[in-house]
Amino acid sequence: MIFNEDQLRFLLEFYNHCSNTTPENEEMSGSWCQSYFTYEVLHGLILGRDRYEEHPWPYWLEGRLKYRTHGPIRKHIQVKKDTFNLLNNGLKEATGNLLLCEIGYGVDLVIAMMTRKWDVVKSYDHNPYMKSGLEKFFVERHGVNLSFKCSPSNYYRFDEITEPTIVISNFCHISVDVKAKEIKENDNIIYIRNGELVDKSTIPLELAEFRKVFGRGYL
Repeated sequence: MIFNEDQLRFLLEFYNHCSNTTPENEEMSGSWCQSYFTYEVLHGLILGRDRYEEHPWPYWLEGRLKYRTHGPIRKHIQVKKDTFNLLNNGLKEATGNLLLCEIGYGVDLVIAMMTRKWDVVKSYDHNPYMKSGLEKFFVERHGVNLSFKCSPSNYYRFDEITEPTIVISNFCHISVDVKAKEIKENDNIIYIRNGELVDKSTIPLELAEFRKVFGRGYL
């Protein structure tokens, strides 16, 4: 287990918060449900991999073909751990500014808060209903200097980042042909993608070349 007791308590506090916070337009049927997925990622982080995979499969994921096995959720859990290790070690002294792409409920922010106190935290998501839950937990309860912008990734202005900033993009949908140039050419951006620190000089600007290097077609 990479988290200490205080960090585990913080994860559990956030889990309980998320369990009582459901956006008005949350999808509760079909193959995708952000709240259910968030609960399971947090559950896995709290229990640890072995205990989580031995735990009974939750009824709310039965019938959702995308999550019939632990595989997709396991991948997200590992990326959160990798992000924590990166922020807590190699990037410990990098900067106090943070941008969370497609923040959702805010799991990446919880992970980041367990590594240090941040000076400025910016975030965006296409879902405007996420804002109230984020402000209730992070701003009102924990005093985080957090701002939220309702925006899809392809409309967010990465070229307007003017201070050194760690940008976390874990499983986001940032189109290469739309935003790769902005991210690559902005020297203020320290870019984390799916739990890994990206050497921005290696980011191809053409989608076909990007897929050869990174596989999936999103930044």
